[in-house]
Amino acid sequence: MKLFGLLESVSVKSIFITILDKPIPVQHPELFRHLDHYSKDLSVGLELINGDGEFNFPQLKFIEPQIHMNLLDYFRSQGNQIYFLEQKEYFKQMVSLTEQLTELERKVRRLRNPQRRDAVELQIDRLRIEFGYMNIVGREQPIFDSIIKYKPDLVFLGDAHAARLYNNRDEFREEGVDIEGYWHDSIVKSITIDDLMFAASASSEHMPMEAYLEDSVKVELVKVEEPIVPECALSIEAEKLYKAVKEGRVTDYAPNFIGTWNTRLPHRGLFEVFVNKIEPAKEATKIKGTIEDCLGLAVFSGQLQDNTIRFVKKYTHATDEAAKGEIIYDGKYNEKSGEYEGIYTINSSENYPFTMRLVNPFK
Repeated sequence: MKLFGLLESVSVKSIFITILDKPIPVQHPELFRHLDHYSKDLSVGLELINGDGEFNFPQLKFIEPQIHMNLLDYFRSQGNQIYFLEQKEYFKQMVSLTEQLTELERKVRRLRNPQRRDAVELQIDRLRIEFGYMNIVGREQPIFDSIIKYKPDLVFLGDAHAARLYNNRDEFREEGVDIEGYWHDSIVKSITIDDLMFAASASSEHMPMEAYLEDSVKVELVKVEEPIVPECALSIEAEKLYKAVKEGRVTDYAPNFIGTWNTRLPHRGLFEVFVNKIEPAKEATKIKGTIEDCLGLAVFSGQLQDNTIRFVKKYTHATDEAAKGEIIYDGKYNEKSGEYEGIYTINSSENYPFTMRLVNPFK
C-alpha cells in the first residue's frame, strides 16, 4: 500500500485581519502529476463518506474535503476501484454530541444563578473537548478499520491521520496492510500579510476573500523516509484534553503531584509533576524535574519548606498556546482541602490561582 498524507486546508489567523474564519483549500497540482505514473488497475481508498460532497443529518451537515472530491473525480475518470473510508456510524455519534451541546447551550443562556451557570458551562466545555477529540482522533479508528477491510493499493488521508497510520505501521502489517511508501505535503509557500491585504481589498459579496487566497499556499509532495514522523500537535492536545476529562490524568505514568492551573475549568489546566532530583537541606528541600500538561512538557526547579512550595517552570516542548519564559508558582498547604493552593505568575505581572495535591510521596 502507498500512503499519502494531504494538507486539506489551512486556517488564517492574523492580528490585522480577523474576519476570515473559513479554512483555505490547498491546491495539489504536484500530487496529480505524481499520480499520472500509477496504473489504472490499482484500487484507491479516499477519506470520504459517500462522495456526494456533503452528508446531511437534520441537525448537521458534514462537508467532504475538496482535495478528496478532486481525487474521486480523477480516479473515476480512469476507472480505478474506489473505496470510501469514512463510516456513517461515526457521524451519528457526532450528531448525538451536537444535540447534547445544543441543549446545554440553550440551558446556560436561561440561567441567572452564577453557581449553576458555572456548573453548566463546565459541562459544556467538557463536552466540547469530547467533540473535538471525536472530530480529530475518534474518527480514525473507523477509517483504519476500512483500510484493513478493503486493503486499497493507494490510500489518501488528511496529514494527521496519515502520520498516525504510518507511525503504527507495524500493527497494521499484522492485519495484512503493509505500507510500501509514504508521501506527505510540505508547505513551501504560506499566506503572507500582503496576500491577506490584497484579498481584503479585492473581495466582495460576489467574490469572498478565500477565493483570492486559494493559490497563495504552495505545497510540495515529499516522500518520507523517517522511521517516525511528527504527529499533529492539535491531535496530541486533543488526546490529552480528552484523557483529562475522562480520567483526570494527562499521562499514564506515576507523578508525584497532580494539579491544575485553571481552577474554573480544571481539566484544561491539569498538570502532573515528576520529581527526579531531591536535595534535602536544613531550611528547605530543593526539587527538580518535569511537568506535563495538555499544552506540552516543561522543566522545573523549586523548593519545599514547611507547608509551602515554590517552583519555577519553563516549557521545553509545547503548543503555541503555552506561556513563554519562566512561570513562577507559590503555594501553601491547606489542611482542610489536602492541597497546595496559591498563585502562579507569568511575565512577572499576570497572576492566576492554582491547586496541587501530593499523590506519590518522594524521599
